[in-house]
Amino acid sequence: MAGKERRVRKNQDRGLTLDECFGPAEKSPEWKEAYAIAGVEVQLAMEMAWARERIGMTQAALAKVLGTTQSAVARIEGAGQNVTLKTLTKIAEALGAELVVTMRPRKGQ
Repeated sequence: MAGKERRVRKNQDRGLTLDECFGPAEKSPEWKEAYAIAGVEVQLAMEMAWARERIGMTQAALAKVLGTTQSAVARIEGAGQNVTLKTLTKIAEALGAELVVTMRPRKGQ
């Protein structure tokens, strides 16, 4: 039993990549619809996490660049934090990304 607990702990320490979490779900039409309905906050949080993973940066490393904590980055990536445009700009810069904000008419209006 102790060996099994150790394996679980190792997996918890490593965590899951976004692809491991969402990869299979992304292929389903239901997931795509839910993603669209979720709103811009969730979409932006997921894009931020994907951009961070794409360059191989950890939440802790991003937090250090931003002058915050890993848990704050986790809250942002979980769409559990209201983030200012100034913070989004700093995040984009740290990730080597471009932040683009637009407003356009909603579909059907």
